[in-house]
Amino acid sequence: MGLADLPESLGQFTQLQSLNLSHNQLTALPESLGQLTQLHSLNLSDNQLTGSQGQDWFFANRVADSGGAIDRVLDLAANELWNDTDF
Repeated sequence: MGLADLPESLGQFTQLQSLNLSHNQLTALPESLGQLTQLHSLNLSDNQLTGSQGQDWFFANRVADSGGAIDRVLDLAANELWNDTDF
């Protein structure tokens, strides 16, 4: 059994560079995740994230794209994310 949700206070850790939240039961991400601008690696694989263009995609991609660095890693494998082009 893993985490079902994350606190908004997660965004206070602005110097965090790597975050592994894999193998949990997350269904959504807090908006404060977008404040983690130093994050280089975010692993959200094997959760229960779903949706299309929702907050999960928006905030995860915002973190991955912040700063324009090419060494950023975002892992969303084994979730049920989709976008409008899948139809």
